[in-house]
Amino acid sequence: EALAKNFEELHPTANIDFFWHQNARPVEEVQKGDADIAITGAIEEELSSTIVAWDGIAVITNFSNPIEDITTEQLKQIFEGKLKYWSQVYEEGPETRIRVIHRTWNQNIRQGFEEYLSLKNRKKLRAKIVEKEQQTFKALNGDIYSISYVSMGPALQARKDGYGVTLLFVDGIEMEYQTVLDASYPIRRPVVFVMGEGPNPVADGFLEYVLSPVSYTHLTLPPNREV
Repeated sequence: EALAKNFEELHPTANIDFFWHQNARPVEEVQKGDADIAITGAIEEELSSTIVAWDGIAVITNFSNPIEDITTEQLKQIFEGKLKYWSQVYEEGPETRIRVIHRTWNQNIRQGFEEYLSLKNRKKLRAKIVEKEQQTFKALNGDIYSISYVSMGPALQARKDGYGVTLLFVDGIEMEYQTVLDASYPIRRPVVFVMGEGPNPVADGFLEYVLSPVSYTHLTLPPNREV
């Protein structure tokens, strides 16, 4: 939205409107011609799809939990309900049940997280479901033995602000802008523009602007905004 506002300032005759709803199906809206761009987390083989950014997925715990590092395999087993106690995850971990805070099923971040971990068997998982990242932080802050995941921007901002969360190393790699960009941090998801067929000067121009170096000089995101 910040990029759209800047694009409109550069092109006064252009107008870009955003629509979001938890039950919206953006790709279908593009296919029907009711939208020009769908912002998703996956490439659509039958439509023009362009990766415009990469978003790291931060794995977070309560600051009072001493764990600092976790493996991909451990995460997979936690979110499949196979690892149930912190004592199974790290040495000297308490014999206390791991409390999973999950995201709603239709969010791109959950889809990207589950796809990376190749989660299949979720029937045994007991989890609290939250929609927004601020709800995630709030739930985590009140529970020492919980674990969850949020988008990179809100996670780094929370750490900067001294919020009571720990961003876990995953497979020994710390989540930072560079490690997400070069894919050394393993859990990330693409931010994809999916567009309909046929020429569309405003949509095409906006995509070109988003991919241009100029956009980075204009971009100022709100501190807790999640794509």
